[in-house]
Amino acid sequence: MKKLLLSICIIALATVTYSQSFTWIDSSPVNYNLNPYYTNFAVELDESNNRVYSIYLEAGNEIYSSHVFGDLIMESRDLNGTLVWSKPLGNKVNVPMIETDGTGAIYIAGSFMDTLVFSPGNTLINTGSGFNLNYFIAKFDATGNFLWSRNLSASINNIFSIEDIESDHNGNIWYAICTLTNKRFAYITRIDAMGNDLQSRTIEGAVTVGAISFDPFGGLYVSGDAGMGTFIVEADTFAAPFAYNIYLARYGSDGQPKWAEFGNTVTVIKPRVIADNQGNAFLTGNRYVALSFGNVQLGPSPWISHYFLFKTDSMADFKWASPPSPAPNLPLGEFNVGQTWYTGIDDNGNVYMMGSQRGTIDYGNGFILNTSSPANRMISILKVNSNGQTDWVKLAGNDLFNVSQSLTSSSTGDCYFTSYVNDSAFFDNFFVQSGSAMNYIVGKISSTTTGIEDHNSFDDLSLIGNPSSGILQLPEQLLGSELRVYSMTGSLFYTESELKSTRLELSDVGEGVYVVQCINGNALFSEKWVNTGR
Repeated sequence: MKKLLLSICIIALATVTYSQSFTWIDSSPVNYNLNPYYTNFAVELDESNNRVYSIYLEAGNEIYSSHVFGDLIMESRDLNGTLVWSKPLGNKVNVPMIETDGTGAIYIAGSFMDTLVFSPGNTLINTGSGFNLNYFIAKFDATGNFLWSRNLSASINNIFSIEDIESDHNGNIWYAICTLTNKRFAYITRIDAMGNDLQSRTIEGAVTVGAISFDPFGGLYVSGDAGMGTFIVEADTFAAPFAYNIYLARYGSDGQPKWAEFGNTVTVIKPRVIADNQGNAFLTGNRYVALSFGNVQLGPSPWISHYFLFKTDSMADFKWASPPSPAPNLPLGEFNVGQTWYTGIDDNGNVYMMGSQRGTIDYGNGFILNTSSPANRMISILKVNSNGQTDWVKLAGNDLFNVSQSLTSSSTGDCYFTSYVNDSAFFDNFFVQSGSAMNYIVGKISSTTTGIEDHNSFDDLSLIGNPSSGILQLPEQLLGSELRVYSMTGSLFYTESELKSTRLELSDVGEGVYVVQCINGNALFSEKWVNTGR
């Protein structure tokens, strides 16, 4: 059962609260209980038509090559989160990509086994059987009606993957694929309104295409992975110097290659690139070792992996990188970028990123956040301004396991995202209550300041004697506040409209972890209490 969640309670998941908040959250259970990193929940904003499109896994039917293939649901919502329509796709399909062209048309791309069913009478037949993967593109109108589909595997020899699908500054649709023979090739191809190829650009030596992104002037940025050796963009030859390379290449508005730059990594990471409306590009992904582009360098990951964000202009003059070096002597922590498309940008050149955090992360500009333990992964969404400074960070989810999936943003900085959560979860004042082991989440963070920063008057307070055995002790500054005690699944165990004592004996509360909340006007206190039992 799915529902648009209304405000239930406010739970602080970190020691700092921020001015941006979740505007709405929608959820749905998923019939799949294996590795959540095999899932792909895509999201895309059609700002011209005020629609948010998303695709999620309803039921997993097959696992192959680190992906789960199954029955999917494609949905359309208005900007307030109200469901406009939904349609199934089945039955062994994986769709990590959605794109729109500004006219209301919707394009999806991915891979499938067996026969792909879009609607009764509209199918794609696989060129093989069993675990044979085929790659496809399909088009729908704004009301979800199927228009056409194309099996790329039936017409492109040696296709190895479909990597991205994007619209250019004129609303034309381009797709990126990789092929594998005795050499690696990437092809970036423009199609017409019926899906026919019109023109193509070629990169030899590309192992992956992490993303393609067009600037408003017709320039094209391409990011991805490459091995050591010759890297050829059309007829221009470059040297990829490392055993594993992150590459960023640019085509001019004339369609000719202009430059290619390379950074060091230790594995294939599929870095993303996104262009702003000034023609700059932002390169993002996970890093493990020290990474530099031009004269800008980031140190190695403090623990296992960490995100990187580089800004360059159209002449390959790299301006800055984020995050800065962490403060000394911090506990361990890591950040993994989202599963699919995890980066957005607004008209002011501010970048929005999504990933999964565990442990302690220093995002820079005073934002040091931690999860309850290094084993606990939480959803993290952050804003980095055009000068490379972190403006805000949001943590959400639960104390179990959360996987960030996809993010897109509007021209004004509203963020729409998808994620996976294990069991119930909190998103500011929204609570996802579920008996399902896996849940699909789609939601919005507004760019509008909400005044949540006013809650900071209780930030320096803590529970006394925590953990404790059935005795809840609160600081005297909370007297007179409204008290609520919740379980981690959102059940309200105890409440007082006006707190009259700082020492409470809660004999009916069993052993476990609870959330203690006190509200006094605009001030909020929220902390986890560990009851060790009697």
